[in-house]
Amino acid sequence: MSTSTEDNPQLFQSDKKNKKLSLCTEGILYDVLDKIFSSLSLKDLHRAAAVCKSWQYVATKEMSKRNDIQSLILPIISENTQVGSNDEDDNEFKEAKYLQNSWHISDSLRSFPRLLLCFSDGDSNSTQTSEDFYHHYHQRLKQHCTCLAVFETLWISMDETEIMGKTNLGVGISFPCTSKLKINLFSPDDHDMMHFGSDNLLQKLAIRAANTIINNGQEHNCIIFLSNQTEAFEYIEASYNRLFLFEFMRCLRFKCKPGTFSLWGGEVLDMTTDICDIDRKCLAWSVALGISGTAMKSWSIVLKSNLSTLDAHNNLIVWKNEITLNRNTIALAMVPSNEYENSEQRIEKIKIFRKVFPDTSLTTFYNKEEFIQIGLNSLSTDPNQMLEHKNSLVFLIISTK
Repeated sequence: MSTSTEDNPQLFQSDKKNKKLSLCTEGILYDVLDKIFSSLSLKDLHRAAAVCKSWQYVATKEMSKRNDIQSLILPIISENTQVGSNDEDDNEFKEAKYLQNSWHISDSLRSFPRLLLCFSDGDSNSTQTSEDFYHHYHQRLKQHCTCLAVFETLWISMDETEIMGKTNLGVGISFPCTSKLKINLFSPDDHDMMHFGSDNLLQKLAIRAANTIINNGQEHNCIIFLSNQTEAFEYIEASYNRLFLFEFMRCLRFKCKPGTFSLWGGEVLDMTTDICDIDRKCLAWSVALGISGTAMKSWSIVLKSNLSTLDAHNNLIVWKNEITLNRNTIALAMVPSNEYENSEQRIEKIKIFRKVFPDTSLTTFYNKEEFIQIGLNSLSTDPNQMLEHKNSLVFLIISTK
């Protein structure tokens, strides 16, 4: 004769305890999984999701809530790159094969990218061009990433370590795909530049660019503008591109109120992108990027190269006291340099920033001294700030939440 829990109070109480224990155990399991999964890459999260339904639930929830802006080191070897041979340099050959076949960008990414800005330096050998960089990541990201752009600068460093092309490495800045972050892009194509330039209507093109990337519905905009100064441009093309830069900066002064936007960028050696046409890559004239949304906040500052160490330190301290830093904070710097500076001299230029912001990841792009740097002091309400600079260091800090 069976006895139900309703007829036996002791069994009933025992059953209640077991259910509570089960729920408690399940809650602890989810808490533990949450903590573990929060540190995993996208690739590892996908692997974890395939284990069981409970893991799938936690992994999917973790991926959906992420909105990390990241700066990460990237291999720049393309599928067709042949580096060395077994007879010439076995270590270099093995390294190339490893980068080609065993590494995927999802190993490092925490959030699905909406946009990836890749930077290589001018020290790459002939088989490691920006087109190789573009091809390599376009193949890996075309299903998830809307836009990809590759830029070439003189040198690149992360924190106080230089990332040189001879080691087959570059740097990527990944902007996440999330409804809380609005990313607007504009890159004029050949027809735009030649038509508007020849007809002296570049101001109209600049207005169109500004209207495209600036979100008037948001209180704050982060604006990144990079301009191509490739040697492939003829003199008239280079003049059109620089005039477009100036016209765009003038539009910003009229369209954005001081203190409501940050600005960072400058002229680079070369750039390749699929922004102007998603089905093909093209030599880009300029790339304008506008970021806004409730998940992001950004700040920019400009320091003259000849500023004393004490003044630079004081300016950065005042700046730091007015901004918000967290785990998802990254910093970018555009710094003038020349071919005669050594590694120590280049790193010395950003040491004061590293001293004030020791826990913030800093990616620095070094460019020719004659190139223009773009930026402003975003905390200032001065309506007459200069936006184009020479011999200046421009820093941008972006935080997501």
